[in-house]
Amino acid sequence: MKNFNLLVLAIFLSSAFLFSSCNNLSREKAKKIVLSKIKKDDRVIIFHVSMSRGRIEKVTINTGRENLTKLIEKGYVTLDNDNYHITLTDKVKPYTQIINRMGQEVHISVANFKDINITGIQGNDNYKKVEYEVIYELNALGKEINYAENIIWNDDMDLQKYDDGWR
Repeated sequence: MKNFNLLVLAIFLSSAFLFSSCNNLSREKAKKIVLSKIKKDDRVIIFHVSMSRGRIEKVTINTGRENLTKLIEKGYVTLDNDNYHITLTDKVKPYTQIINRMGQEVHISVANFKDINITGIQGNDNYKKVEYEVIYELNALGKEINYAENIIWNDDMDLQKYDDGWR
């Protein structure tokens, strides 16, 4: 009888442990969920180029003008005599990403996605806020122009517990 009671107690404790661990969201589990939901091909964009009829209409510099100067010095872009129109050279093409089919928007990137780190998890048994940082690695262009700005991006994601897990 004593062995039977111990067996029942062991089954109860094991079930309670398994049930309670289902409510927990580990950093490893959170990382898998976040990685499945974010775009892993996101890049660190330093220029957003809007074009119309094959001509550049607007260049938005997401970083300082010193990076434009470095791109010009290294031969990735040229600046016309009026110091307003920028031309992309063939050298920069491996680092560009066309955003739409018409080729009207182009991004020039200096770093590519590498990994994420979970920096915090807070919430209750049914809702969690997962805080994470996205880590980028400089590509050859970023290294050549000595891109020194922050290539770690912080964000968060809200998750909800369902009967089949966290989403």
